[in-house]
Amino acid sequence: MPVNEQELIECYRFRDASDTEDILIRQFLTAIQDLPARNRALDYFFKRTAPLAIIAIFVFCLYSGFTNGFRPGLVLVPLAIAATYGVEMFRVARQRWESSGIQYDFHKSGGHFLTASAVCTGKDIQKRHFGRRRFLVSARATGGKPFTQIPMIRSHYDAVQNGAHLFIIAAKEAEGFCFFALPQSFFPSGISRSSKKQPRTTPLKLRPIDESDRNLVLNLEKERIHIRRQLYLKNQLMVFGLSLAFLGYQIFRFYSDGIILGLFILLAASTMFVSDFLQDRQNRKALKGKGALLCTDAEASLSTDGSKPAILFKSKDNRLLFTSSLKDNLHWFHSGGSALLVYYDQENPTAYKLP
Repeated sequence: MPVNEQELIECYRFRDASDTEDILIRQFLTAIQDLPARNRALDYFFKRTAPLAIIAIFVFCLYSGFTNGFRPGLVLVPLAIAATYGVEMFRVARQRWESSGIQYDFHKSGGHFLTASAVCTGKDIQKRHFGRRRFLVSARATGGKPFTQIPMIRSHYDAVQNGAHLFIIAAKEAEGFCFFALPQSFFPSGISRSSKKQPRTTPLKLRPIDESDRNLVLNLEKERIHIRRQLYLKNQLMVFGLSLAFLGYQIFRFYSDGIILGLFILLAASTMFVSDFLQDRQNRKALKGKGALLCTDAEASLSTDGSKPAILFKSKDNRLLFTSSLKDNLHWFHSGGSALLVYYDQENPTAYKLP
């Protein structure tokens, strides 16, 4: 495998990915690894510890039930945990299991990539420990040398046949590069360019947010919070109520182990509200302060081409700026319309529907 950028460009016909391609690749890596959207220590902490805490609570409840007998609280809490978090945790675990070992944290190693157009020349499945498998493809870059054993996630691997066009992605690491493949359909038409090296240009026409934009977004922020509460608050309150009832029941029984477990469960349930509060507070602080914020106008449209619906945010000249499958945005932008994308950080903007 090539070890430096010059060799990639000269011998394998790689080029700099455009900013839009970089965004799509980062979103792909975030999804298959369940990375936090923002590069913050608190986000990493919640991502890494929340599943472990949930599993520990679930196992403790079952263990206590089998050893001391099942009580109403010890039945309701595992069911609530399984219903609320189990499905999502299973989806994330399955995605990681079928990711062919692709691991690249762009927050730490860099969010810019090189890409090469290639043709699939072979497919192979490599068995690993504990029944895990790596889905590998061989390919020849257009006008360049061949590649072997490039990993793809299973869903992409199943969709690609010999002779199909795909893209090889190279991500810079401390030593060498991380390679993985994406099908040609991954990039919307018009985004991919020829394999010749081109100057990197940004399709994002960002502008500094002015005072009128700040006031408008402050009002729209209230609507965004209202939509989130419509979608999630009922379930969040149900989980919090069950946790509180479980704690109250253990206090009534003077069962010390149950009280400790109940406090732990209540604390875990409270993080849902704390996380939302901190995010809302950070947004309001950024809007009310005098610090620089960037924004851009966009047109929103619903896409149902993928495995699940998503909202595409495009510029006035039809260039893709951002893609979101969040329930919040699907609810807010289901009928399309104009949007303002506000960049509180450099990775993913927050979308606001303009009146």
